[in-house]
Amino acid sequence: MESFCVCPSDCKHGKIVFRGYGASLKLLYSMVRANRLVSARGEVKLKPGKPVWFGVRNSNDRSTIVFGLPGNPVSSLVGFQLFVRATIDQLTGGTAGEPQPEFCVLANDHQTRGNRPTYWPGRLVPSDQTSRNVDALEWNGSSDMRALGQADGLIYFAADSHDHPAGEIVKCFPL
Repeated sequence: MESFCVCPSDCKHGKIVFRGYGASLKLLYSMVRANRLVSARGEVKLKPGKPVWFGVRNSNDRSTIVFGLPGNPVSSLVGFQLFVRATIDQLTGGTAGEPQPEFCVLANDHQTRGNRPTYWPGRLVPSDQTSRNVDALEWNGSSDMRALGQADGLIYFAADSHDHPAGEIVKCFPL
C-alpha cells in the first residue's frame, strides 16, 4: 500500500494523506481503526473510481484529511481529479473547486454500459470547427494503462445513457 502526504506550507488545516489500497478494503479499514480516523459515510457512484473513501483525524488542534483511492490506475486518477485535487485547491486558497469540463464534439460512435456516471479515457483531436473534437479510446476498464497513457482527457457519460453517436456534444475533463 502506497501513501502520499501533502503538507502545503500555506495550508492551515494540517495534512492531506491519500492512500492507494487496491482491492484490500480490509487493510484500509484496519488503517482507519489504528489511526482513529473519523470516517465519512456514503458511496461514490461513478465508473471508474469505486471505492473512494474519505476520513479525518483530529489531533493537537490540527486535522489530517485522508483519502483512500482505488488501486487501479484509471480509478485512482478519476478519484484524485474529482476529490483530492479539488480539496487541495480549496484548502490552499484556490478557487477552482470542482474540475471544469470543456464541451467537445464526440468524434466517433460510442456505447457505454451500466447505471453509473462514467469517465471514459479520450483523446482530443484536431478540428476545423470552433469546438474541439474528442475521440473515445478503446478501453478495457480501470486497469487499462495503455488507454490511460494515450488519453489527454476524460469524457463524461451520464448514468443510464448508453448510445452516443458521433457528433454528440459531451463534457471532457482535460488531464
